Amino acid sequence: MRGARLAALALALAALGPACAGPKREIPLFARAQLAPDFGTYVIQRVGVLPLRTPARQGTRRDDGTHLQQWFATQISLGTSYEVVALTPALLEELRLVNPRIAGHHDANALLALTQRFALDAVLFVEIVDQHPYPPQSVTAQAELVACETGTTVWSASIALDARDPRVKEGLEVYSARDTESVEAAGRTDVTLLSPRGFAEFALWQIAQML
Repeated sequence: MRGARLAALALALAALGPACAGPKREIPLFARAQLAPDFGTYVIQRVGVLPLRTPARQGTRRDDGTHLQQWFATQISLGTSYEVVALTPALLEELRLVNPRIAGHHDANALLALTQRFALDAVLFVEIVDQHPYPPQSVTAQAELVACETGTTVWSASIALDARDPRVKEGLEVYSARDTESVEAAGRTDVTLLSPRGFAEFALWQIAQML
């Protein structure tokens, strides 16, 4: 009888499946962010995400940059209450936007034009600053949220990921396992460690969680 009860208990636990597997591990966050002291005074409802800037040397391909911009905009939309608009190069071809990291400032006239044309409250500048696209991969990315009202940066975030860091690999494993079985997640992690686009996605997802 005891054996029969144990067998019945085992079947019941098997039927419950993942629900009895314990709490899900949280994805560790490696990005760092900073808010302007007066961030709460801004009314931000509609945000434009500019085309992703990538390193001049080989790394993410041009089509990867377009994909990453759209993907990042979706992550921001999912994680915030903002209305998010991905501003494609075709929409911006008449504007000469400077790279604020290089120029050291934001172009007030370009921001004003963006505000008027797309009814924006803020603009997100996103850049893959550096990337090593071959295993072991590394990527450095940063983002700035600039208020169109004043042209000042009201939020910024940055991240540097190195696949050689055991913590990064562990975090990637948890990230890959969000909606998949463990065996499939392990395979996805291995693929991401070989994919410049996938590794950059992980970095941008991290940044999106900071906003």
